[in-house]
Amino acid sequence: GGVFFLVVVGGGGGGGGGGYGAWALGGGEPEPHVGERQPREVKRRFLHAAWVANSLAYFMQGAFATLAPFVGVRLGLSATETIWLVSSLLFARAVSFWVFWKWEGWHYHKGWSLAALGLGPVFLTGMFFGPSAWVVLGCCGGFGLVIGLGYYMSIFYSMDYGPDKGEGGGLHESLIGCGFLAGPLSGAVGLAALGSSAGAQVSVLAVGLGITAFGAWRLRRV
Repeated sequence: GGVFFLVVVGGGGGGGGGGYGAWALGGGEPEPHVGERQPREVKRRFLHAAWVANSLAYFMQGAFATLAPFVGVRLGLSATETIWLVSSLLFARAVSFWVFWKWEGWHYHKGWSLAALGLGPVFLTGMFFGPSAWVVLGCCGGFGLVIGLGYYMSIFYSMDYGPDKGEGGGLHESLIGCGFLAGPLSGAVGLAALGSSAGAQVSVLAVGLGITAFGAWRLRRV
């Protein structure tokens, strides 16, 4: 017997206890959030990797937005069709924001952090050099999901790591701006140095792979 009431606890993640959990009023205490069981050093490494993944995502997004006209010309697309192709990335990103806000299975899982770091350059390669518009479209969708994952990793771990949430959130936002600035600059340097749009794209990918390697190195002891 006994009557049980389901209580849903909402919240995005400050202090490690956020998210959506449930327990019965008559059935004991709720399960602690996975973040509450992590040593502080482990949480710090997840945080640093998330900052890298977030800045990498917006670095690559900024670079692709700048170089997308060259992709459209290579595929024989009109300006309108190229704009719609780029917009598919933004749609996928919007969907991923909702998914990773509602679903918490990625919290403090190394595999998801590595996916946020490693899949971006893979999808960007397909977006730059895919043989057809459909391949590029699929890669745009996958890349949009990666951007959303990196974004939510960065903001969640920033809020969950320590008491100074304002500073963590501010750094999270500043990394987005730095990435948006560095991406087009990297492409411009590659274009000037190598003299072609393909050279600019390769330069962006090379920098992106270097950033990925650094982020993965931060997770080596997790």
